[in-house]
Amino acid sequence: MASGGHHGGSFHSGGHHSGGGHSFGGGHSFGGGGHYSGGSHYSGGFSHGSYSGGGRSYSGGGSDDMSGCSIIIFCFLCAGLTFAVSSINALIEGYIPGLNLLNLGIFILAGLLFIPSFKQAERTVALVDLRRDGSSSSYVGSETFTYERKGSKRTWAGKNDKSYRISFAGADQGKKNSAEVLETMKRTPRIVWMRPGTWLIISIVIFFVNFFFYESIIPIFENMIMSDSAFMFFDELTFYLPSVLALGCSVLSLVFVKVRDNILYECAVRLASEIQTEEKTAETEAFIKNEMGKKWYHIICPNCGARSSSALKHCVSCGSSLEVMEGDKNLYSIRQIKEDGKN
Repeated sequence: MASGGHHGGSFHSGGHHSGGGHSFGGGHSFGGGGHYSGGSHYSGGFSHGSYSGGGRSYSGGGSDDMSGCSIIIFCFLCAGLTFAVSSINALIEGYIPGLNLLNLGIFILAGLLFIPSFKQAERTVALVDLRRDGSSSSYVGSETFTYERKGSKRTWAGKNDKSYRISFAGADQGKKNSAEVLETMKRTPRIVWMRPGTWLIISIVIFFVNFFFYESIIPIFENMIMSDSAFMFFDELTFYLPSVLALGCSVLSLVFVKVRDNILYECAVRLASEIQTEEKTAETEAFIKNEMGKKWYHIICPNCGARSSSALKHCVSCGSSLEVMEGDKNLYSIRQIKEDGKN
């Protein structure tokens, strides 16, 4: 069984506690003692006399040419520097509950990892409108761009990389694209489509919970009968768990950025292929319709058998019409006269 440390428990003592005289209310903390709120350094006689009174003052004597504005700026800089130094010292000494330099660094790293997630969110913000209203006037797309693409001008997918764009505007493809993407979102877990802002809010809540999490949980382990090594494990786990969870949120947000891009790219490939197929089908149907509307003519006159070598509508020999009529069986040699009168 262990004893000592910063906090005395019945069986063990947590190594990260900030109880006693070193906490916010103790003699060396932000709310106690002579270093910050009492004594001679900040609100005591020397400080008061140095800054606001006496012949050597910045604002009272005649030996200094600094303006009032400069004095205020100087005081703020001094206060800011003092606070920064004091905060770092407090972290090193363990005065701030639940924080030291290591897990503060983990929290900062977690915050930095959210940057790529928010960059991707700018490209997929249309999904929010799509889920809420079922349509959007914008589009989703990849960060990269390729000139080698298939699909229409509004919706396409890159051929060589995962470059894509899905537009939800336009009467021709907008509704189809909206329905396809919404169906894809319904088929996949909702956590995949959680916005980075949601993960960030969870991390911020964890950061503030961190200030009292350790002090609230570790007494449970302190009063348990276990080996010192087991207690040390739970002591470190409890202290660093919030920062690790915050880091996990940022990592998950970053991972889901890649997952969303992959899903949307595959969806864009399907849409681009379907659009291309539909466009080719429409072109083929239009061509057939156009061709069926044209008139066809015999090369060999069905009446006299004379051959017509030019783009003629009547036989030069007997004057019979060379137009192919319904029911004609002699169709082995026919031709089509274009609008300009040429074959």
